[in-house]
Amino acid sequence: MPLLSNIAVPSVDPGALPVSQSDNFPNFPLPSQPANFCTVLDEDAMRIATQNSALPDSIALEHQTREQNTHTLWFQTRSIRMTSSSFKRICSRIDDHGSLVASLKSVTSVQTKAMKRGVELEPIAATQYTKITGNQVYPCGFVVNSYAPHLGTSPDRKVIEQIGSESPQYGLLEIKCPSKDSITKCPNFSIQTDGSYKLKECHTYYYQVMGQLGLTNRCAMV
Repeated sequence: MPLLSNIAVPSVDPGALPVSQSDNFPNFPLPSQPANFCTVLDEDAMRIATQNSALPDSIALEHQTREQNTHTLWFQTRSIRMTSSSFKRICSRIDDHGSLVASLKSVTSVQTKAMKRGVELEPIAATQYTKITGNQVYPCGFVVNSYAPHLGTSPDRKVIEQIGSESPQYGLLEIKCPSKDSITKCPNFSIQTDGSYKLKECHTYYYQVMGQLGLTNRCAMV
């Protein structure tokens, strides 16, 4: 199976249109989440941590940050929260929590070769996804669930399946662009008995996607 780096497709990404576009995508349901965690933050720190966490604020925040890493507010809001891309590291840690906290709080602007590749290929992958499936994709900003204001997530795109039908399906698209020429060479997938490939449940990407689904109450399209 060829990967996107070997496919010539238009570079126009329908999910990268100006954020002012009307997209008919309903607001995320933002389901209630168990709140059995304890806080060690003082009053001022708690005020900052819960900023933009009320439902109307959460909806407005998602709209305002759809440009993601090109928007200052996106960086500011996610910097004080545990994001879904770190869920695997957090859930798997059994000791030395101090170094984990330090790494989560560290801010770096360094873009690795893999990160640069992902940024360049993401709009091409989104366009190819629409071309293959017929599903429409839209930009997605930073999502904070008001029931879990210490968490956040930034899905790559929002998806409408069966657009125009009486019961369209709404979901999320998370895009990964591995530097492999075949899915068979991607270590984060395992082959099933029917010959299909499935994302390993122990992998960082699995935790990331599960976090996205839990916080937004949307289904995964990819």
